[in-house]
Amino acid sequence: MTTTVRFLGTTDEHTTCDCCGKSRLKHTVAIELSCGDVVYYGATCAARALNMVATDVHAATRVADRAKEAAAKAAEHAAWTARDLDWQAALDRAVPSLRGHRLAQIQSLGGMVAARVAVLSGRI
Repeated sequence: MTTTVRFLGTTDEHTTCDCCGKSRLKHTVAIELSCGDVVYYGATCAARALNMVATDVHAATRVADRAKEAAAKAAEHAAWTARDLDWQAALDRAVPSLRGHRLAQIQSLGGMVAARVAVLSGRI
């Protein structure tokens, strides 16, 4: 039976190698095992444990780190888009006659500060 692994990237939150016990590492490599357990190894121990060369471990963790960054950026963008849609919906409720004309809606509400206060206070 072979154990499959998935590189989760590097982390500086866990700085002790679960393999050899070395502590105060700058970062560790997070690896998910096929059983679902996650282990944190230094790069050298990860390479030894997985029978890989260290450069391949570094490459795999870079790919995982980039994927995490991309997922975080996508989530941030989705959250921003949702807030923007909520803002536009509030403006459309407040000034339906100017639907879709954001600047004109804001100006009709007395400017940006007044519009934000109205939205945040729940008046619109």
